[in-house]
Amino acid sequence: MVKHGGYGYIADKPILDYRASRECQAFSVAEESFDVVGYGIVIPEGVPYANSMNRLIVKMQEAGLMEKWRRRWWSTDTSCKDSFQTVQSRLGLGSLGGLFLLYIGTVVLACFFCLTEMLCKRHCKTEAS
Repeated sequence: MVKHGGYGYIADKPILDYRASRECQAFSVAEESFDVVGYGIVIPEGVPYANSMNRLIVKMQEAGLMEKWRRRWWSTDTSCKDSFQTVQSRLGLGSLGGLFLLYIGTVVLACFFCLTEMLCKRHCKTEAS
């Protein structure tokens, strides 16, 4: 999710979609998702109704009820229906430049500390002899 002109953050897709549907002028959600995982319902082990619940949930998904309910509950603000937008730009080399600079800076700093440690050990050995 990206706040227009400000910052971005990562959270569960349903939470991001809900927030963007409520504040569509302020937020956009990326079209691409990664690590898509479904939600689950926790019930005690060995209960007799577990298989029935599983079958009912699958039937509701196949019938499109889950999507119908999501649209009903997520899209109650009519001002956002027409202006809801997604960000469709992919991450490129230009958008990752800061990470490369951070990596290079870390490598340079590690080399500096390694060199300093080697010089200190050499100096301590010459003083001890």
